Amino acid sequence: MQSFATKAKKAITKVAALGTGVAMMGATLTGALALSTRLSDYPSAFKDALVVVGTAASGADDTAAADIAGDIPTTSKVTAISGDTYQIEKGGNKWNINQDVTGIDNSITDTELDLLADQTFKDDEGTNTGDSDYTQTLWFTSNATQVLFETDTSGNRENDPAGTYLKFQSAENKWAWNYTIKFTGSKIKVKDAADLENNVLSILGRDWTITDTSMSNTSYGAVDKLTLLAGDVLSTILQGSTVGGVTVVDVDEAETKCIVEYAGKTYIIDKGQTKTMDDGTIVGITDVTAVHESGAGQDMCELAIGAHKLVLEDGKKVSVNNEDVDNSLVFISGNETADVAGFKQLIVSYQPEDNTWLMAGESLEDPVFGAFKIVFNQLVEKDKEEIKIDPIGDKIKVKWKNKDGDIFDDYICYLNGTGTARQFHYGYSDNKQMAVFDGQTITNNTVGTSGTYVTPKGMKGTRFLMTFSGISHIAEITDIDSANNKTSIKLLDSGEVYKDLEYTDGAAAGTTFSDINSGLIIKYMINNANAAVLGRAQANLTFVNIHDGDARWETYNGGNISFFNHSGGLLPENDTIIGNSLDHTNTTSAGSRGGSSGCDLAFTEIDTGKETEVGLLTSGGHVNITFTYDTVDDEIQFENAGSTALGTMVALKNKDTDSTYDYRGRTAYGTSFEMYQKDDGDLTIYYPDEAVYAEVLAAASEAVTGTLGTLTPVLESDVSDVSAQNLILVGGPCANGLTAQFTGEGKTFPDCNKNYKAGEAMLKLFANGDKVALVVAGYDVDDTKRAAVALGKGSDLPAKESAKVTGTSLELSEITVV
Repeated sequence: MQSFATKAKKAITKVAALGTGVAMMGATLTGALALSTRLSDYPSAFKDALVVVGTAASGADDTAAADIAGDIPTTSKVTAISGDTYQIEKGGNKWNINQDVTGIDNSITDTELDLLADQTFKDDEGTNTGDSDYTQTLWFTSNATQVLFETDTSGNRENDPAGTYLKFQSAENKWAWNYTIKFTGSKIKVKDAADLENNVLSILGRDWTITDTSMSNTSYGAVDKLTLLAGDVLSTILQGSTVGGVTVVDVDEAETKCIVEYAGKTYIIDKGQTKTMDDGTIVGITDVTAVHESGAGQDMCELAIGAHKLVLEDGKKVSVNNEDVDNSLVFISGNETADVAGFKQLIVSYQPEDNTWLMAGESLEDPVFGAFKIVFNQLVEKDKEEIKIDPIGDKIKVKWKNKDGDIFDDYICYLNGTGTARQFHYGYSDNKQMAVFDGQTITNNTVGTSGTYVTPKGMKGTRFLMTFSGISHIAEITDIDSANNKTSIKLLDSGEVYKDLEYTDGAAAGTTFSDINSGLIIKYMINNANAAVLGRAQANLTFVNIHDGDARWETYNGGNISFFNHSGGLLPENDTIIGNSLDHTNTTSAGSRGGSSGCDLAFTEIDTGKETEVGLLTSGGHVNITFTYDTVDDEIQFENAGSTALGTMVALKNKDTDSTYDYRGRTAYGTSFEMYQKDDGDLTIYYPDEAVYAEVLAAASEAVTGTLGTLTPVLESDVSDVSAQNLILVGGPCANGLTAQFTGEGKTFPDCNKNYKAGEAMLKLFANGDKVALVVAGYDVDDTKRAAVALGKGSDLPAKESAKVTGTSLELSEITVV
């Protein structure tokens, strides 16, 4: 028998080469990493990942690979939407986060959904007969159905995860939908029940026979109750004949019931009623005819096999097959204002019994007619940029991109001093401080201590934030030649170097460096004699004009990172800062950021020119990012991430049961935040180029909406470019050469197995360029299978980069992950 790996090799083509091959990967990846992805992010963080088995495995790891492949969310697993569907939007107005359905499209008609096609009621029963046209509409209630970033508190999901959901409210008069039949002409005149009974209403693509009608004498219309019956098979059967396994045995003379036989058993079924056969088949009687004259013909019954019975009574719940549908309501009227007898309008409203949260890929089906569903098909997030803020030791590292596509991946803040006198300052170190505000002065002395005159070398390494016309850079003064009044400046993001630029020492107006930007002005005051003449205690650099707006880094997609002063607001122009903190107290309370923090940041959405329909975090609204430090190890850590615009920034929510430390948030525009506070923490911001929106569909029940297929694992030999995508590598280095590439272990026995013990396996993440690789490997094939089973736990995995899996069986309850 062919192994899975052999079959897979024949079934797939090689992954397209996008760059270099596997030779670039090596043992250098085995060191300590700071990855944004953790095991607890499985499987959501591995969308479109390749599941790779080793060529040396000879099919041994097939089962483990197949199990893992079944978990992975991937575009290739979703079929095209087909059938009768309508994406709920209007005039290009997408369904964005924090919006209600009524703000998008408050009703759906036959223009959008064929299921709601106009119909004609053909009345050929009773006193009043004739044809009457009617429309079918689904209309929505305000504030009943919204797309929200929330925590699902229903208890139906493990750990009540925070996420972006389509939420249906369960509250008084908050109907998820209202199905309406409305006659377009005059109301149907109803003299008595016989005027409606045995006629057919076509509802949502299915014919329903009115088998019973109740009348009232109130001013609210003559019709107050309708009993409807439909079936998969609707047929008139003569006595003694059989259809669909149902035989009509006899008919009563009063034409009220039929006696039928099914699967050897006899049943008596009243007209308009149903009975359930032993195998679950429902049989209903829609009409009964008894022939009273000899020779005039045979008795007959109209049967609905696979029947569906509805009782619609004004002001009450719907009854479906003799069971009430909770949180449903019926309204029957003779007119819109319900003031005259007759039949003009039927409304069937429904809401879930409890608040209901749908994740992408889930749907809510109408429990009354069983004909349509509301589907949260997917959350559309286009061209997200990733902004990473990561405290590492006593420094804060960031990775972000400017509008030119230049990436700054370096430190922007550090902690100096000791004990309670520790302070945050912008820059890399005391010798590489960073100016961020216009008018800011950087001195030569060590921050917080006295200093003397500076040598040119003392100011080398000073950095500054520069933003002009929306393009941001962080620059470093790499050289100062005070003997010749020349300086060199490097843009740390683009790598551009400006060498031997001339400056005027001590000039009150400063020097304009037009080679870099026509607006950039820096005052160089570093000559000892000149400093003494000016009466200064030390030499310094003053940054007169380093941006044409606020102190900010404008991101690739049009957001910004604003640099804040000690009070949490933007620093006014020309305030002087000494040593990167405002010229007041140099102390900070232990364990808090204190009043003189020089390292507050705030993320703001400002690209209002692109999105006019969605609330952005504009002036007065931003997500604050603040830090503290651990007084035990003196390392920087997150204090919190909060918002001053609660109307647009949803409060951060616990992501899983490791609840004290792991949070997520999202704005109305769709910017998402993932903050991890444990082990000093980190914050990742995902800022989309366009507003995120939910693709929500109204669809006929049989429509295909995102049906999942199967992802096929590939062989290591079929991966042309390792770093082109996320990888899940199944099998240890003995079986999988790519595993060996990432772990740095040997590929041949016994070296390939020396780090593994019987009964143990590992789950470990490695950097893969700007992607990640997850190794799932054990001592032998059973241990690897056990790791795959453990991986299927998903959100129960630890929020870290590696874990050990132990156990003696494949039962989940007997597997331990630490």
